[in-house]
Amino acid sequence: MTVDGFTDILIANDSVPSLLYHNNGNGTFTEVGLPAGVAYNEDGKAFAGMGIDLSDFDNDGRPDIVVTDLSNERYHLFHNNGDGSFRDVTNPSSLGGLTFAFPAWSTQLFDYDSDGWKDLFVAQGHVMGTIEHTSPNMKYLELPLLLKNESGHFVRVLAGDVFQKEWAGRGAAFGDIDNDGDLDIAVSNVGQGA
Repeated sequence: MTVDGFTDILIANDSVPSLLYHNNGNGTFTEVGLPAGVAYNEDGKAFAGMGIDLSDFDNDGRPDIVVTDLSNERYHLFHNNGDGSFRDVTNPSSLGGLTFAFPAWSTQLFDYDSDGWKDLFVAQGHVMGTIEHTSPNMKYLELPLLLKNESGHFVRVLAGDVFQKEWAGRGAAFGDIDNDGDLDIAVSNVGQGA
């Protein structure tokens, strides 16, 4: 994650600060989540971190961080400032408004439409199977989320029939399953087939 060539470790935590372990290059790590700007959201609050990915969403050559969380929170996007620190750009990127109502799990930034900008896929589904009874504005089964990155701002897209089917999505694996040169996604779901 840093420019020193040593792999760092980022941990998304559930309702406690996220942790960023800086690799000191000598077999030890130092936790720097708070000074790096990734421990809390821009409001200074911990969030229910679930899924996480690291990729350059704005094409500035530096890896940025996306973290998914539970409903009534926003998925978070942290811009890499290039000096070991990050800035929460969740709202300026439109990610906050697009994701507030959805619980999410696995995620990845990847260029699904080959336009040179990393788009975002998220496996979604509420953790409680009866959530509709206590919170009518939420659902157990959710559509998978695909957000197109338009020069650093996200918009929702429905890229085919699969994105119009509700799942209890949890895990997701990404790779070229059929060897045709593009990225495929396998999603595991609670009580449903993959």
